This record gives sequence, structure tokens and C-alpha cells, in this order.
Amino acid sequence: MSLQCLTDFWSTMETTDKKKNSALIWVAVVFIGVAISAQVVVDQYFYTLATGMEEKLQQLIESQEVLHNDAMQIEKANRMRREVAECNCPPGLTGYPGPRGIFITTYLFVSV
Repeated sequence: MSLQCLTDFWSTMETTDKKKNSALIWVAVVFIGVAISAQVVVDQYFYTLATGMEEKLQQLIESQEVLHNDAMQIEKANRMRREVAECNCPPGLTGYPGPRGIFITTYLFVSV
């Protein structure tokens, strides 16, 4: 059945005048050109969209690294506070705990 439709269409195309065939060819060429142009525009849109998303993702990664560094510094400060608290030594005037602080404080007063 479809072969019969195809042969009927082809015989109709052969019998019609050349202007109609030429017009159909031009319509097909214009349609293909518009389709290709539309595809290029869509590809460019999605490329731009993907590039913007990639930049945002990079910014998020960088901010996450900064937050991680801040968290590591806070953890280090808390660990140092715990170590000083576990020492139970009175801090010297210089802020160093125990005998070392007393020695440094004494040295500073004697040297001045």
C-alpha cells in the first residue's frame, strides 16, 4: 500500500509543471535551512546555560573549600583550648601556660 502511495506521489511530481516542482524544492531547502538555524540557536542556548551552571558550581566548590578551611581553623583553636584547659596550669602574662609562661614573663621583665 505504501509503495503504491509512493509511486503515485512520484508520478504526480513528474506530471506537474516545473514551476511547482521548483517551488517545492525551494520550500524544502528553506525548511531545512530554518531547521538547521533553529538547531544552532538551541545548541548555543544550552551551551551558554551549561557554562553558567559550571561557573556557579565552581563558585560553590570554592566557597565550600573556604568553609572547610574555616572549620579546620575553628577545630584547631578548640583543640588548643582543650589542651590548655586540661593542663590546669595558670597562664603567664604572655599567655603561655605553666612554667614556660612564667619563665618568659620573668625574662621580659628582667631584660627591660
